[in-house]
Amino acid sequence: MKRLILLLVALVAIAGWLGVRTWLRQEAKLVIENESGEQIADLTVKVWNHEFALGTLPAGEKKEVRITEYSDSGWQISGRWRDGTLLREQAGYITHGISFDDRAVLGRDRKLAFSSKPR
Repeated sequence: MKRLILLLVALVAIAGWLGVRTWLRQEAKLVIENESGEQIADLTVKVWNHEFALGTLPAGEKKEVRITEYSDSGWQISGRWRDGTLLREQAGYITHGISFDDRAVLGRDRKLAFSSKPR
């Protein structure tokens, strides 16, 4: 009987440790690709309590943002097109406890194509 109780306690402890480890290893990643044919200046990404100033994103290139601390939020992407027109997009949804691989593609029509893939 003692062995059974010890085994159950060990199994609960291992399950708890694995759960906490998974919870602490969450990561949200956003890759921004510029397929518009023109440069984007002053590129900034905001998500939850984080703001990332990414600078210039030349045509045909990509930049990546990763965060490990977050709660329910979405990606806010802003910048400036070559002619001075402001870029402001909001896309996606991330939530605490789930890791995400998200992708934002800015196309020739200056529209955002967004895809999200929880891990």
